[in-house]
Amino acid sequence: MTFRRIIFTALIIANLVWTTSAFSDPLVASFPSWAEARKAGCKKVFIRDPDKANCERVHFEGNTLSLGIYGAAASGEWKLEQQFQITDWYGMAKIDFPDVFGDGRRFVGVRFEGNTGTGVIQFIYLLIGWNRDHYEAAFFDTVEYRVSGPGEFRELKAAARIRRGAKPQLTMNYRYQKQVEGKAKLSQSWRDTFTWNPANFSFYDPAAEAAKLKTADPQFPGKAQISKSRLEFLKNKPNLERLDLEYLEKTDIMGVL
Repeated sequence: MTFRRIIFTALIIANLVWTTSAFSDPLVASFPSWAEARKAGCKKVFIRDPDKANCERVHFEGNTLSLGIYGAAASGEWKLEQQFQITDWYGMAKIDFPDVFGDGRRFVGVRFEGNTGTGVIQFIYLLIGWNRDHYEAAFFDTVEYRVSGPGEFRELKAAARIRRGAKPQLTMNYRYQKQVEGKAKLSQSWRDTFTWNPANFSFYDPAAEAAKLKTADPQFPGKAQISKSRLEFLKNKPNLERLDLEYLEKTDIMGVL
């Protein structure tokens, strides 16, 4: 499949932010104590329970971001309980931990690279939460995408905001620009607002996204593609143990610009 090239910049939604370059050592199976875990760069974050901390640590190698979630054992050890692997070609991923429900439990937000190439870069924002007995993806959207080449420039940017609460809302403020040599510049802005949907553990309403496909915008066909990729995400949420380029192709999220 040939993908159109683009770049995108994500707005991070929490005040806890990491970059992958900060952690170069591989993940280990356990740490003998919290002091050793902290020394290795592990950061306490409350994900499953607001009263019981996990420890999060990241590592980048071979175009892949590895994120390890550690839990405290009765012995005092911190043991690796879950590992996510997410494609991140140039190692520019950022991680944040938004408190979506306002109850102290954090989600894991990962801003990582999607489509890349000469004159093209895309960033995708993935939101992961604890759903009863497992980790699950809850949001998967392009936040920045830029494509530039001889005589043409296209850019899509989105600023994300979460309104915390029992029924949280996530708002994406989009801006699309297109400049072709010899033609007038095209600029367009719009907003998508999502309310938490417990039925599918996500911020997406499949009926609402399907309805958007019927009102496609001829000036920016990518709007319809954005909704299509969201619907594909809901049909087949990613295996977080290995979210690779093959999954991005399956959802066609790289074709939104």
